[in-house]
Amino acid sequence: MSRHSEGQLVAVVERGPAAARLVRAVWDAGAAVCVLDPDLPPRRLRELIEALSPHWVADRRGTTPMRSPRELPPGTRAVVATSGSTARPKLVCLSEASMVASARAVTSVVGAESGDRWLVCLPLHYVAALAILARAEVTGASLEVHDGFDPEAVAQAASRCQLVSVVATMLRRLVARRAPLRRFRTILAGGGSIPSDLVATAKDAGANVVVTYGMTETNGGCFHDGHPLPGVGVRISKEGEILISGPVLMEGYLGDPELTRRTIDANGWLHTGDLGSIRDGVLQVSGRLSGLISTGGVKVAPALVEEVLIRHPGVSDVAVLGVPDPEWGERVVAFVVPTERSNPPTLEEIRRAGSGRLSPAELPKQVVVVDFIPRDERGKLKAELRQALVEQAMSN
Repeated sequence: MSRHSEGQLVAVVERGPAAARLVRAVWDAGAAVCVLDPDLPPRRLRELIEALSPHWVADRRGTTPMRSPRELPPGTRAVVATSGSTARPKLVCLSEASMVASARAVTSVVGAESGDRWLVCLPLHYVAALAILARAEVTGASLEVHDGFDPEAVAQAASRCQLVSVVATMLRRLVARRAPLRRFRTILAGGGSIPSDLVATAKDAGANVVVTYGMTETNGGCFHDGHPLPGVGVRISKEGEILISGPVLMEGYLGDPELTRRTIDANGWLHTGDLGSIRDGVLQVSGRLSGLISTGGVKVAPALVEEVLIRHPGVSDVAVLGVPDPEWGERVVAFVVPTERSNPPTLEEIRRAGSGRLSPAELPKQVVVVDFIPRDERGKLKAELRQALVEQAMSN
């Protein structure tokens, strides 16, 4: 890869410190980066690389040039793959300007100082982790990057690091381990709904937890404890949807101008797909318009899981929903109409059937056998009966 790589995209298939080193090398060369989860099933990984059409793929074996790479929007420095409400992933283009704006805004709000160190224990294919690398590039902060999340390693890092980002599942495990969270000056908690009781328990233990709200399209969390970062605008549409504006917004979706136009309107407002309200100047998020499941900070598209599970010979029909879970935020539940009522597929069989095509987060954690899936004339799950299925799963 040349030192003059403006407009080129490098797909990095690595984790932890190795991925961080590759990201910095890509940025130093002037190229854009997309970090991919090396634990994806091989077929899914190949499909994602094909959708990206990068100039290069970098992994532990080296850097490989690719045929027929696509052009990037000018100024793009990162592409992040994120689940949509369908099986097709969305490829979010983040410009250098938006990443710098986010980095400076977060740094100012958390009061980061020279000499501070960020702990990166989230996977680098998460926008929240990639954003920390961008903050280090912009501010010169130091980093400690872990291969994955290990509560013991995070507990030990609390004596060396001042700032960290986690999702709810991580925070719950750290609290359960009685990790010395008070040693972190600020803990940013996001990636989905953060239960208020979990935050209260962590704060009782001396932790300074700041609940963030945002998404890949906003360079991660752009609200801290309900307050927008500097430069971020918010309003609620007449339908109750949260709309966001400001310099932290994405450029658009790679290769999908129509979806970009539907997501960012002509006035520059990003339609989040989330429902909410503003009370006393504080944003309150009440739910999602889409059917995405947020489990352990990972977004799961039910349609993708259903597409895989319906191929099981013991499954006549299936619907996948997120059900509230104290550890994961939501757990992935498969509601299955069995081919033979007397011999329904077990959870182990369902997970085994999906293990070659689904990531660990996408594999159901529960199977509920039902007589039928209540669908409308379009084949969609009837909204008024969705809650009844959720309640059935919670009672099992």
